[in-house]
Amino acid sequence: VHPNCIPQREEPEDNNSNIPLSFKLKNLDSKHPFITQNKRLTDETATEFGIGFCSKGIMKDRIAIPIHDIEGNLVAYAGRAVNERKIKEEGKYRFPSGFHKSHELYNLHRILSSPVLSIVEKHGVVITEGFFDVMWLWQCGIKNAVALMGTAVSKHQLEKLKAVTDRFFIFTDNDTAGLACAFSLQTQLSDKETHHFRYHKPYSAYHSPEDFTQEDLQIILS
Repeated sequence: VHPNCIPQREEPEDNNSNIPLSFKLKNLDSKHPFITQNKRLTDETATEFGIGFCSKGIMKDRIAIPIHDIEGNLVAYAGRAVNERKIKEEGKYRFPSGFHKSHELYNLHRILSSPVLSIVEKHGVVITEGFFDVMWLWQCGIKNAVALMGTAVSKHQLEKLKAVTDRFFIFTDNDTAGLACAFSLQTQLSDKETHHFRYHKPYSAYHSPEDFTQEDLQIILS
């Protein structure tokens, strides 16, 4: 298998876990303008999350984003298209066949590692929709964020969230889908009196968490 190709994988027998990949994509360009200019991410942040522009294989002409399970195993790559033509023809994001997105929370393995775990224990978890929300928050000093990788929350994701903490900060996008996602999270996370959550509706001038400045984020999430 070419190192820049993502092969088809068999479904996990219990349908509850993703199979770790046996390879890593190579020669990804972490300095692509979409990363450094569009998303305003530093080289340090891009390196931390292992992202980069892929020029070959199924993720060709997309930003490849590594996804790990709760134990830190690499289980998939998501591909973010960087031009409107590709988005229109193939969709903004691409996930490999056989990958169960609903079973993972993006960045969960990272926030459970020291020293971020101490932040989670004190302040809980910030829940966002997307990969770049998490990366931007991380760059701004907010290390305890995860992403649903979309606007739907699954029972598997809820179970993982509730096993980690009883405090949540819901930080979804300021659009119809984001507001619906926030409502769903509030409903399902408030099923026990021991669960505490806050919800921040983004200012009308901002669409998503990655639109906020570092100063705004420090105030909102303090």
